[in-house]
Amino acid sequence: DGIRDIGVTGVQTCALPISDAVLHLAHDWSADYIGPGPENPNFSGTLDLALQTKAIGCTRFVFVSTTAAHSEALNTYGMVKLATEQILLEREPGLVLVARLGLVYGGKSKSLFGLLSKLVTVCPVMPLV
Repeated sequence: DGIRDIGVTGVQTCALPISDAVLHLAHDWSADYIGPGPENPNFSGTLDLALQTKAIGCTRFVFVSTTAAHSEALNTYGMVKLATEQILLEREPGLVLVARLGLVYGGKSKSLFGLLSKLVTVCPVMPLV
């Protein structure tokens, strides 16, 4: 069936399909109050998933990050994404690819997505760079 259960010491066991790559886009917004350190499940869970990816023989782990991930990040989201990028690239440089997307949209119209949603209602032309 292409799925096997793996057991990596210190890592929660899960079943992953055998494939060439794992694409990781998840983020648990309810954990942002914890801060950007290793106790944040967005940080630790991503590291666990990267280890499991390697253990099943996948050759690529794509971590979808954000342009908010930089040294002067103003929120926990940007801070935890940056910390996760750094540790992944340090520990698994041949496995990890980081993709910093500028805008993921959907859900409630707030932040940058909210601003763009308002702009398109008043201006029929939207320049994209």
